[in-house]
Amino acid sequence: MYKVRAKIYKEMAKIYKERAKIYKERAKTYKKGSKMYKEGAKIEEYTKNVGKIYEKCRKNIRNIHKTYTKHNERCVKQVPKVSDHNNNIVIQKYMSQVLVAV
Repeated sequence: MYKVRAKIYKEMAKIYKERAKIYKERAKTYKKGSKMYKEGAKIEEYTKNVGKIYEKCRKNIRNIHKTYTKHNERCVKQVPKVSDHNNNIVIQKYMSQVLVAV
């Protein structure tokens, strides 16, 4: 049980590290002021990369579940897809479900 949680937390850590990078980039661009629009493309690129990482981590979490909790297939099937807009909320809601299930 605790091994499963540990693996899930590792996946979550990857997500949070990537999100921190985005926030740092955004902070830089907002400080620059007028140059913000030129830097906008760079931020979008970061956001896309993080979207890919979310998907990868989501798959990893799903695989962890399949391996360790076969009796809990209903929960595994309900893993949400992550969109750019509500990725933070979705991940948090999903992780709370997972930890309750585990």
